[in-house]
Amino acid sequence: MKIKHDTVFILVESQINSDYIIKGEVLGLYKTNNVWLHRQNKGKLLRAAQNIIQNDNYFKVLKQYSMSDIIYYLMDKHPDCQTVMWNMLEDAVNTTFDEAWLCTIDDICEYITKNLI
Repeated sequence: MKIKHDTVFILVESQINSDYIIKGEVLGLYKTNNVWLHRQNKGKLLRAAQNIIQNDNYFKVLKQYSMSDIIYYLMDKHPDCQTVMWNMLEDAVNTTFDEAWLCTIDDICEYITKNLI
């Protein structure tokens, strides 16, 4: 599946077994500085090339989210966030990418509301 240009967070299902992932495992990958990363629940960062992510033999892309998708979802779930400036919400999402283990968009929202706002 083609990854859209404005996508910053994707959910993928692994189609292979390796030292770091098992077949069928769902991973949340985020994009920072044009690099796709996944933080394991033990804190280790794994880097994934976009051509590998798009290869159906390795990963099945389940969902894609742009920064706008994430922020609008956050504002929908937590109306208090509607009073926060947009760029501050972007910073909160990027900080969450750097600090938290993520698997779903709900993980992003939960981390932001518990730790950053």
